[in-house]
Amino acid sequence: MDLEVRLTRDVLSGLLRQFAPIRLHLTPGDEDRRWVELERPDVVELIPDVGLRIESSGRLRYKIAGVSVPLTIRRVELVLAPKILTPMPDDFRLAFELKIENADLELVPGLVDQALSDRINAFLRAEETPLVWDFGKTFNKSVRMPERLEPLSHLVLNAKGAQIRVDRGVVSFRVALGASLSRSKDRPTDD
Repeated sequence: MDLEVRLTRDVLSGLLRQFAPIRLHLTPGDEDRRWVELERPDVVELIPDVGLRIESSGRLRYKIAGVSVPLTIRRVELVLAPKILTPMPDDFRLAFELKIENADLELVPGLVDQALSDRINAFLRAEETPLVWDFGKTFNKSVRMPERLEPLSHLVLNAKGAQIRVDRGVVSFRVALGASLSRSKDRPTDD
């Protein structure tokens, strides 16, 4: 059986506007030295087969030549790309990779903009970001059946896989679920 969730561009745009302003710490334990802060997006659009493109502004703090420097981001284009990760068999996760496509930092030459973007993108890869939903655990459930349904014991649900599709108007997330019933014994008995 399949379960599908469809999110329109308008719904996603509203969620992203609620999400910001937000500060993304680039490494654990490094909260005060390296971060990217994003304001509410000016533009949110769906890019088919890719994800959401977001245009915003913000601030950046990064260590350059051993000195922690605060920078103003005049304009940044980001892509938020949904991905299905399977770090182990039967372990399914929905992750969101955030990637800087273009950045315009105030008083910083374009070459440095690109170098910083590349380094920050390494921190924001899907496998590294905390923007992960372990949907395998969410959907792997065992529900006890009522005693009156002898000899049924549990309804067992488990995630078998998933697909993400992005088109011009909607992001679709489909989870394939397996379902089975467990029994306390083979047949009902009179004793």
